[in-house]
Amino acid sequence: MSNKWMEGFQALTAKTHTEQGIWWLNGFWKEAESYAESVWEQVHLAIELESGKPKMYGSKVWEVKEGCDLDEFKSHNFLEKLGDVMTVKQLRAHLKELDIDNNNRMSLSEYFLGKYKKTPSDLVSSPQGGEAEAEKLEAAAKAVEVAGAALREATAQEESSLAAAKLAKEALDASNKAATELKEAVAALEAEEKALADKKAGFQKKIDDPNMSSMKQNMAKNELAQLNSEDPLPLRKAQITQKAALKKAEKAAKLAAAEKEKADAAAEAAAASKAKAVEAFEEAEKALEDLKKNGDGVARGAVWWLERELTERRKYMPRKK
Repeated sequence: MSNKWMEGFQALTAKTHTEQGIWWLNGFWKEAESYAESVWEQVHLAIELESGKPKMYGSKVWEVKEGCDLDEFKSHNFLEKLGDVMTVKQLRAHLKELDIDNNNRMSLSEYFLGKYKKTPSDLVSSPQGGEAEAEKLEAAAKAVEVAGAALREATAQEESSLAAAKLAKEALDASNKAATELKEAVAALEAEEKALADKKAGFQKKIDDPNMSSMKQNMAKNELAQLNSEDPLPLRKAQITQKAALKKAEKAAKLAAAEKEKADAAAEAAAASKAKAVEAFEEAEKALEDLKKNGDGVARGAVWWLERELTERRKYMPRKK
């Protein structure tokens, strides 16, 4: 513990997996640029093994608290997934070599030192970018954060508007269908009532016809009496019920049409939100590009990491319909 670098190394290994990955890329960028994607993957593997879920860059905010190292079991899984298949005895010996601060846990900094053959002193004292560009880097990081927030808002609004539009269309279709069926039912009942009235009128015409024989008149009277003896209430009740249902269906159709208008307005808002997300992404990309043009004093690894986050977030951008 008397090594001069130990205090700085302990502070470094207390940083999150992501921060350690960025520190490494910053410090050894000239060579690390060629394997930066591997560092990204290893950082995200460590995050997933430690937290039990992968880090996501989509519409949902990733709320898992990121740690800084892995215990023996998770370290074993980490090395195994990277193709380092060892016996338990070999693994423990290997982890002992990597565990520079002897806390029986493996940090990514320790893993990188073993993999890329650097010393702890090299890592602790590695350049992390000029102070002159710190504010610009912070602004670029903020731009990436804003882009991510805009993406989440755009995606959430798009999903909400699509769901609302679907429900509104289903409701409108259902209410229109119900109204159509009820109109047909009311028309059928009215036709039935008219047919009955026409039938009665036909018998009455025979009864009133002086040229009709007494026998035929009597038969018409009997037929008319039978029709008049039938209870007309069920038919009238059915008509009243169907007309009331038709009014409700027509009212429901109006409400559904209003909901569809709201859904259409929400879709317009989602489109505006999507445009805002695209603009935020473009601003973030420009800020990072400007940083890269400013020379060697820039924290190259941090800039690359922010660009890589933007690339990942862009996968979840709302797609054109």
